[in-house]
Amino acid sequence: MGSGTKAPAPGFDRRTPASPGMKRYFFLAVVLLTSVPGVKPHTAVTINSVGLVILPSTSVASGTNVSLNCTVDISVLGSQPLLFQYKLLKNDEVVYSKNHTEQTLFYPIVGARASHSGRYKCSVTVESKSQDSQTKRLNISGLQKPTLTLSAQTVMEGQEVLAECSAPKETGSFIFYFHKGSSESMQSHATTNRAEKKIVFHPGERSAVIYCNFRIMTLPEAGESDRSNAVNVTIRELLKEPLFVIKPSEHIIEGDSLEAECSAYPQSSADTQILLKKGANILNVTRGRVTYSWTPRAEDAGEYVCVAELSLVKKETAKTVSVQELFSRPVLTPQPQEVNEGESFNLTCRSTSITKERISADDVKYSIYKGSQLLSPEHVNGVYSKKGATLEDGESYFCNASAKNITKSSEVMHFKVYALVSNPTIRVTDDVILGKDFKIECFSEWGTLPISYTLLKAHETINTTVQRHSRDRALFPVRIKRKEEIAEFKCEAQNRGPHSVKQSGMLNVQVIEPVSAAVLTALPNIVEGTNTSLSCAVQSGTPPITFKWYQTGNRKPLHTNFSTNNVGIYTFRASRDQSGTYYCTATNRALETKYSNQTAISVNLAEWKTTVIAVVTVLMLVCVAGFCVLWFRSRKAKKERDAELSVKPSSPTADEPLAVSLTNETEVYNAHKGAVPHCDVTEGKAANGTRDSIASFPVNSSSRSSRSSPVTV
Repeated sequence: MGSGTKAPAPGFDRRTPASPGMKRYFFLAVVLLTSVPGVKPHTAVTINSVGLVILPSTSVASGTNVSLNCTVDISVLGSQPLLFQYKLLKNDEVVYSKNHTEQTLFYPIVGARASHSGRYKCSVTVESKSQDSQTKRLNISGLQKPTLTLSAQTVMEGQEVLAECSAPKETGSFIFYFHKGSSESMQSHATTNRAEKKIVFHPGERSAVIYCNFRIMTLPEAGESDRSNAVNVTIRELLKEPLFVIKPSEHIIEGDSLEAECSAYPQSSADTQILLKKGANILNVTRGRVTYSWTPRAEDAGEYVCVAELSLVKKETAKTVSVQELFSRPVLTPQPQEVNEGESFNLTCRSTSITKERISADDVKYSIYKGSQLLSPEHVNGVYSKKGATLEDGESYFCNASAKNITKSSEVMHFKVYALVSNPTIRVTDDVILGKDFKIECFSEWGTLPISYTLLKAHETINTTVQRHSRDRALFPVRIKRKEEIAEFKCEAQNRGPHSVKQSGMLNVQVIEPVSAAVLTALPNIVEGTNTSLSCAVQSGTPPITFKWYQTGNRKPLHTNFSTNNVGIYTFRASRDQSGTYYCTATNRALETKYSNQTAISVNLAEWKTTVIAVVTVLMLVCVAGFCVLWFRSRKAKKERDAELSVKPSSPTADEPLAVSLTNETEVYNAHKGAVPHCDVTEGKAANGTRDSIASFPVNSSSRSSRSSPVTV
């Protein structure tokens, strides 16, 4: 094989697209081979590649014929024809499919449009094996020029025409635009390539040019199409402007009468409706001709419009009426502008301008009203005076000016009469505690707001506040160090300048002095069963004072006393278990609790109990002493008997010799020396009180005699 080209394996045929002349032979061969008994189908096929070619180019103008060619390259075992399944996809959706025996598929697009733009690819399946080509994009630039048709090209005013815009070669979802001249545009949405729109021609239009274009919503990148053909429309006049006449003139003076006449043009239909209006108000309406008569006022000046209506057509004729004032609107003026109770005031009603060609100043009559009440008739000259204003005079006033059957009212004027402030009251809002902040309030029962309040102390200004609303309060925070300072405060109030100043009296309230340190006083030694008092006292403090007594270790007070002086007494009947340490507390409305010193109290026994204890103690001592004496004497007597027995033993028997042994240190008991004999019965020995003097006797009791026997020493 030539330079690096690998020969196909034996029995494999690398196929290229067949020529057109061979197509019929391949097809016949496939039919014959599949119909001959014993012929087996191909057992091995591999797809080498699938290609897609767009001709003449991937970007063409609208209306160009485009061909999409799909080619498959395979390797097979044998030479039997194969059946290929082709699918052509646009934007991943199948747009064309075909089973074909050839290795090339041609898909033509005749007169391609923007809707044909998209991403295309070819998919081929053969012998259960599939492969896709690379995706290629086809761009169709430009849109078809639409066609416009109208139901009529000559119409009357107000008549409609039906316009149809179509682009038969385009597909997709559309927005059609209908244009009347260059200023008016209408839209119509459609899912087909045509749309209709009703076009109305306005009064005054005599001709119009209609055209259309469109846009495909699914292809925004394609933009708008070119304009369609333009159609000229001729509009005939249906109704002419009405005739409008105002007599005697459009320029008058108040008090003059006017008549307006409005009628349809003589050639107009008898069905024409005529109406006369001013602004939004319709003055009169009828068919064919309308009249209206009135005596305008200055405020009636302005534009009047005569309207003729027929079917959907409306024509108007307007005229402007100017009305000169016969006299100006009156003005009510108070003098002075504001007054206090008891002061005098005047109200004057005047028109500042009068048309002297028609009337004189004396022809204008004035009347003044307080609310809805006409003031007394003698005030027709336009002046109302009153001495000694009261609060009831603070009302709403207005006046009327009348001449030649024309009456004009002034604006409503609110006249104010001030109530001078009354003498203020000074008070405190809470308890006054020495050394602590409290608030002083100043208020007046009477007086028109705003009221200015000033707090003075010893004739010096402390602070000033203004009460502007009834809910406001004049409060001044202060503090005093001495009780006497409370009487130095007073208030000033004013609401109409310095001449309205009123003063309160001096502040007179109780000043609460906090209690000083408490002192607990009690007897240190108290006798049980007696009435005992614990006093708790303070040096200073405003009563009432609350005293409480406590025993250490117990938070609950033993007693509470409300005292109107500086000392509180707690009296109780003493008992032994009340011994301990006590303290007390003192407090008053200043809410400062002061603690006393701690005092130890001892409750002693009652005197009779002491006497009984002493007597009992003495008796017990006597009994003990007597018992000791008796015991001593009994012991002494016993010892003497024992000693006597030891000196005089009983007589021995005939067969038992008597043996007595005495030491050489034995001494005779001498009673006057106070020697105390000791006897040890157990050992059978006797001692006379002298060291080492011991006498030994036989211990056998059977040999003893009841008689005394002389002993030789």
